[in-house]
Amino acid sequence: MNKSSIVIFHIDVDSFFVAAEVSLRPELKNKDIAISHNRSSSIVTSLSYSAKQKGARVPMKLFDVKKICPNLINLKPNYFLYETLSKRIFNFIKKNYSLKIEVGSIDEWYIDVSKYVKIYNSPIVLAKKIQNDILSKFNVSVSIGISYNKFLAKMATDLNKPCGITLIRKKDIKEKIWPLKINLFVGIGVSLANQLMEEHILTIGDLAKIDKNNSKFIKIFKNKIDYYIDNANGIGDNKINIANDIKETSSIGSQHSFEKKEESDILEISLLMKKLCKRISYDLIKKNLIAQNIHVSIKYVNKKNFSFSKKILMPTNDFMDIYNHALKLFLKMWTEKEIKVLSVSVSLLKSTYNEDRYSSLLECKNKNENNNVVNIINKINSKMKFNNLKLLSDKK
Repeated sequence: MNKSSIVIFHIDVDSFFVAAEVSLRPELKNKDIAISHNRSSSIVTSLSYSAKQKGARVPMKLFDVKKICPNLINLKPNYFLYETLSKRIFNFIKKNYSLKIEVGSIDEWYIDVSKYVKIYNSPIVLAKKIQNDILSKFNVSVSIGISYNKFLAKMATDLNKPCGITLIRKKDIKEKIWPLKINLFVGIGVSLANQLMEEHILTIGDLAKIDKNNSKFIKIFKNKIDYYIDNANGIGDNKINIANDIKETSSIGSQHSFEKKEESDILEISLLMKKLCKRISYDLIKKNLIAQNIHVSIKYVNKKNFSFSKKILMPTNDFMDIYNHALKLFLKMWTEKEIKVLSVSVSLLKSTYNEDRYSSLLECKNKNENNNVVNIINKINSKMKFNNLKLLSDKK
């Protein structure tokens, strides 16, 4: 590698939600599997590679995926399992390979292995060892991208899935990165890609050649023009942000703007608020975060604005927790007048990697601990009137 002093691995679990389920139920291996709530209009959040090979994609509606895969096995999301497995893989990497580890999301991590590559003489050899160790210990496969900065490492991972290992050096950028379509640039969504294609920026190579002083592209990229063009040219961030370093001032939110003729009775609003809170919960879980502050704001058609916040005792990323608090805040300020915009957000964010709330439920050190946990689980199941919460050993 050109910048041999810095070696960044991007580790990404292949079809993570599906892989987590299969790790507990090996009989599901190589089946057509979707992770989704069991309504035809629900959006699938993860698909097995078997389903993807037949043409199914995320995010499709469950109804459409079933047309493509008639024998589809649909599983409801089990975020408890996903968060727990994510945390265990994170701790395993940190303990065995590098203390410099950054969480990209619930299923991906960046690690600086610059010091460790020398021991193995090759980044490929080290990546293969990590890949095999994770498969052996957790029964999930990972793809690993290798480069001298985080952007290129992430791009490398996306080039070769599943179970791939890809190295991108400085000299590889023009051959491996520049020919890629602009929508494959990490961080460029559909809307931005469409704007760029309208300006005849069709590939990452086209992006790399843009003049930063071009007013047309400054308008498109705004204050991020340097970020996009620099990364397209292989100039990117190689600093690993340790998982625990999360600013408490950051927030995640979702809002809905009401159409003029849209109903805004309490039933419709509560259903809408559920959707907003589900989005927030999913974003928190995806980023391995929990929140301690809930905020709701209402903008009425008459231009009057109201907002309430509540700092809760226990940080959470649970959908129902967020929804229940948000609904109570909403009811405090609802005047039954016509609403223009409803917003829900959470703040005071913390990493779940700081929390030990999951590990004790999965790995009890002795029988007494195990009995205590079973008692807790039974109480929760009884209170919530379901029987879904179990020990990992029971699931196996």
